[in-house]
Amino acid sequence: MVKNGFIAKTKTTLVVLLSLLIVGLVSGTAFAAEAAKDNVLKEGVASFSEVKLVEFPNSTKKILVYTDDDEAANEWSAGRLYYSFSSDGNSFAVPKALKDDGTWDMQPFVYVDGNVAVVTWTDANKGFDEYTTTDAMVSSMGLSIAIVDSNGNMKSHSFMEGGLEDTFYFGSRVAKSGSKLLVTWVACTNSEDVGRTYRVEGLYYDPETDRFQSIDGSVDANGNPKPAVFVEDDKYIPSYSAAEINGSVAVLFEEATDGTQFSDVLRKAVYGGLSPRGDEVVKTKQLKLVSAADGVARTVALANSNPSVVESDLSELAFYSSGTISKISGFSSGAEGFSTSKIADVSRTGSVRYEIISKDGSELYIAAYDPAQQDIRLYYRDGSSSGMPLLPLGMRGEDGIAFPTEPSIILSSSGRLASLWAKGPVGDRSSIALVYSEYEQQELQKADYGAVTEAINKATALNAEEYVDFSHVTNAVSAVVYGKSYTEQVEVDAYAAAINDAIGALTLRGADYAAVDALVTKAQALDADLYKDFSPVSAAIGAIDRSKTIREQAEVDAMAKAIDDAMAALEYKDADYSKVDEAIAKAGALNKAEYKDFSTVELAVTSVVRGKNITEQDSVDAMAKAIEDAIDALEKKAEDDDAGQVDVGKKSESEEPQASDEGSLTDADPQTGDSDTFMFLIALVFLSGASAVFSRIMKNIVLAGKWGAYAKAKNH
Repeated sequence: MVKNGFIAKTKTTLVVLLSLLIVGLVSGTAFAAEAAKDNVLKEGVASFSEVKLVEFPNSTKKILVYTDDDEAANEWSAGRLYYSFSSDGNSFAVPKALKDDGTWDMQPFVYVDGNVAVVTWTDANKGFDEYTTTDAMVSSMGLSIAIVDSNGNMKSHSFMEGGLEDTFYFGSRVAKSGSKLLVTWVACTNSEDVGRTYRVEGLYYDPETDRFQSIDGSVDANGNPKPAVFVEDDKYIPSYSAAEINGSVAVLFEEATDGTQFSDVLRKAVYGGLSPRGDEVVKTKQLKLVSAADGVARTVALANSNPSVVESDLSELAFYSSGTISKISGFSSGAEGFSTSKIADVSRTGSVRYEIISKDGSELYIAAYDPAQQDIRLYYRDGSSSGMPLLPLGMRGEDGIAFPTEPSIILSSSGRLASLWAKGPVGDRSSIALVYSEYEQQELQKADYGAVTEAINKATALNAEEYVDFSHVTNAVSAVVYGKSYTEQVEVDAYAAAINDAIGALTLRGADYAAVDALVTKAQALDADLYKDFSPVSAAIGAIDRSKTIREQAEVDAMAKAIDDAMAALEYKDADYSKVDEAIAKAGALNKAEYKDFSTVELAVTSVVRGKNITEQDSVDAMAKAIEDAIDALEKKAEDDDAGQVDVGKKSESEEPQASDEGSLTDADPQTGDSDTFMFLIALVFLSGASAVFSRIMKNIVLAGKWGAYAKAKNH
């Protein structure tokens, strides 16, 4: 069962496939128009599948042709040419081989003439295997032709067999020449010789009768029409175009100037999966022009201009050289022998492959194909004085998607640009898919909002709360007007510039320094003189950077922590114990035996607590004062006060009686009662039996007598 393509798929499978192969129309920096219809016709086609797409006149019917590997054949003979017919222009029938002979097919060309499509291609006349040499492959190459009518019916056959008389053929084309169809090709002789020569030949072809005839009616010895030779004895011809100019067939062709041979190209195509066109192999080439009228080869463009033949759906000879696409407008008698007219300036895309798509007999679009840039760009003739400007949007433009071979693009009867291409992920040839796409012209002619989208995405990614004023960005985004055409691209670019300018002018809010300020205030309230080293705090405060934004809040928080940590690490200076030490030294110099009670001094000294810091200086000073006060409160013992003696009174030295020699009392008479006291004491002495006590008592008695005499004298 076939659904809208070659392969019947479930909806889920189709979605997955489209996601893998068509995803990314607007991704990265590549933006493209969105296809109105985009169908994956076949997945897993040959890595360098060649594709051709045509539409029958005044109809929606289409035919597509593409090369692919025959999975049933060996890898050396796998290249096949398939076609598919579409009656409605959207759904394509299951493809069929144009000529299923088990041999290698390549280089298809399709031309629609009325109700038939003429397909020609390069076709080997034998199968290959791993033992087939390159020269053997080359020499087997011939040409085949097929006719497909507007109902999808097809018939095919070979018309130029390779390997005959050491000649092989390739690169066939079909063009209109007057009322007839001209089929041309490249022939090469001396295939075993490195000095092989190439030529361009041609015959007229009638699709109704499927018969060929010579240009001038001549035949060979076998009665077969004899091909006309338009170019002869030339180097390898990678590409060419033929058309009628000034009533005569003219051929514009690329001539390889680097020694490349067709065998080199074929080897890369069969063994390496590269394009049979040879773009990757041929490094340098020049353009030449030959008219059948005189057979003279004229140089059109030298190799240093990177010239190439340009495909066109018009009967014209167009070419690229040095950033310009021109066409041969006629032959002249001038030095060059021909005249040209400029079609378009394509310097913005440069040296790539180009294809001209026409409308009403004039060039409407020019498609620029470059696998390296991964998109298809279009130049458009809008009738303005600007010529053919490059449309802002590409037809594709998917990042990571490659187009191994040149797509085929037509302007359909519905007014859409229809394209057939092989495409897939870069570097993954196993995932190449055959894709049919349709684009509305209006879609392709829109302005490119890619830069606007990027700018808006950039703005959206920002946190408006981080900025002082985000309104200018918001206003710039709101000012964007969508749906403008390519002629208004300057305005669209201005939208992007306005958004980017507004973003560039944004000012981030400052970081929150509240914690920093609080800690600075706390630090400034401290007395630096109280600490052993206040410099870390000063350094942390000095390191504050007030320029930080809200996005650098962590750095500001680190500043606060640095101040806090520095303050936490502060150490007070030691208290001053010098007065304490002086008081202790003063106490130590005293003879405690001389004092009645020295314990208060000793207690004050032992009560001293060492290790106090400067904030406890008052406590330390109090310790010194306690010692000093204890010293000041000391009372000395009396000079005659012995241990255990009862103190009978205390007199000043001026009042004490002076002892005479031998301890005699004073001369004063004793008072009444003195004799009785004396006798009582004598008796006490004898009773005690202690001479020492006696001695002391006697001393007191003497003193007492003196005191009595002193008192008597005083009373008088």
